Amino acid sequence: MLEVIKTPEKHDLTIILPGLNGSGLELGQLPRFLESAGHEVLVPELDGFLFGHPASTFQSWISQLHHIIDEKQQEYATVNLAGISMGATLAATVASQRTDIASLILMSPVLKYDGWSVPWYRPFLDIFYLLLSRF
Repeated sequence: MLEVIKTPEKHDLTIILPGLNGSGLELGQLPRFLESAGHEVLVPELDGFLFGHPASTFQSWISQLHHIIDEKQQEYATVNLAGISMGATLAATVASQRTDIASLILMSPVLKYDGWSVPWYRPFLDIFYLLLSRF
């Protein structure tokens, strides 16, 4: 007699937001770990947020994420939000505006964008790049 092994249905969704101008690649193994634990994972393509898109506004990202969550609420019993860097800040902002987010994971959220990691000589790098690229 054959035994049928049933895998549990995925009843929850975890939306993971990479950092500003990033991509799903920066999330590493996290999506696979969550999927192996039974979570459905979505890395949404927010216009003006991910790499390869012209930049848009924070309010635009918030609106797009609300729209995605509203659509996914029809399919899943619970929705979780996770984010890295500016994605974490966006996730926290949206979660603070809703009551239907089951959990929130914030990894290195940007609490104040002050440009501390941008070196003072950053404007000169473009000049050197343009000059040296001719050789």
